[in-house]
Order: sequence, then C-alpha cells, then structure tokens
Amino acid sequence: MVETHRAYVCTKQLQQARVGNAFVLPQEACHRFVRVLRLPCHTPVALFDGTGLAVYGKLNTQATPVCLTHIRLQQNRRPLPHIYLAQALSRPSKLQEVVRCCTQLAVQRFIWFHSSRCTHTPADIGLKQLQHLQRIAQDAVRQSQQWHTPDMQGPVAFDDLVAVCKTFDGLRIMGDATADIWLSTHLQHTHVKQQTGSVNKALIIVGPEGGFDNSQKQALQNAGVVCVRWAPFVLRTQLAGAVALAALHSVLRSS
Repeated sequence: MVETHRAYVCTKQLQQARVGNAFVLPQEACHRFVRVLRLPCHTPVALFDGTGLAVYGKLNTQATPVCLTHIRLQQNRRPLPHIYLAQALSRPSKLQEVVRCCTQLAVQRFIWFHSSRCTHTPADIGLKQLQHLQRIAQDAVRQSQQWHTPDMQGPVAFDDLVAVCKTFDGLRIMGDATADIWLSTHLQHTHVKQQTGSVNKALIIVGPEGGFDNSQKQALQNAGVVCVRWAPFVLRTQLAGAVALAALHSVLRSS
C-alpha cells in the first residue's frame, strides 16, 4: 500500500472543497507539500481537518496559487472503541510525550486533571501549552494515518474526574502498583464477558508519579474504577497510558 502524503487544514477551510472545482491550498499545507516534501506536480495527496473529513486530490504546482484538482471527498467514522485517557498533570514535556504516543494509539479524548500528588498545578498549563498539545496531536494523527484529532478537556479538579467516572458507561481502569489483578487479565475477562466481540468505550486513568493517595484511590473505586497493575515493574507516568492502550488494542484485535 502506497502512503498518501497528508496535511492538516482547519475545518472552515476544508469544507470549501467541492468535487469538480480546484481547491486552493492553504499556506501551511502548500508549504508542507511543496517546500518540505518537494512533491512533483500531479502527486496524489490528502487533506484532513481532524473531524473525519478527508479531501483527496492531485497536486497542481504549476497553478498560481498552488491547488488540488480531481477532488474527491470522504467522511470517515471514528473507530471503536471510543478511548478516553485521563492523565494527571506533570511537566509540559511529559504531557507532550503522552499526546504524541497516545494519539497514535487512537485516544479520542484527553482529560488533564490535578490530584494531591501532582508536581504541577492547572496554573502551570496555560492556553499556549494546550494549543501546543493540540498541534502535536494533529501531527500524530497525520503520521499515524488517522482522521480524527482527539479532544482535550481540562485541566480539571480531581472531584470533576470522579464525577466523569461515575457517569461513564464503559470500561474504567486505573493503574495501581499494589493491585492484585493484571491489566491484561482484566481486559481479557471483560472482553469475554461482553460476548459481543468488542469493548465499545474505555476510560484509562493514569495518576501522578507518586500515585494516588488512599482517599483519592478509594473515591475512584467508589465511582466504578477498577485498579489494575500495568506491568511487573514501575512505569513512568508518560509511558503508562501507552502501555494500557497497547494492551487494550491487543485484546480487542485478538478475537
């Protein structure tokens, strides 16, 4: 399968594309195709806006301005399962790593939250930081050949996270190095118990590097969250979510 080069374009601009008409490339997409990738004229490319809308066409570098011709539109559905990742606040560089890795593993929503042992507070994560995380997610979607950019919620207080857990109508798990059940075992048991062949919705909770204190752990368990062990060894907070997602995909794809 030949990879189609892709570029992100905002929804408002992408919705202007029409079959039968040339579509003038926005500046950033033009820069990527022409300056960065140096694609020749008539190369097939694709544009996406993160909502599932895809515009396919052939690059016309001889036109002024550069445009796409032979337009084809496609609306892609979000894949199952719908995966949410609730991640405790930490250094911005660690959050960037979480977004980069976990977006490629099909997370559909990140929920940033603050708990008692977090090293950073919501005040440390400003609008510019959140916008930067969104751009990292867009690039990860492009690289992994997906069509949907994940949503980002928060930063929220711990009590707000508990409220989300109480109303969440799917699989709810959190990492706990002292738990009696392994993540893989719990996922396999849940998968078989469903008898439908899939888990349609999952919420994975990754706590701070120091873990949750006892009262917060109990609050999450009371909200229906199951404590599991990610691995036989201690994982850094920026890696734990990716491990859980890989295990989840492995169980769901094995049937």
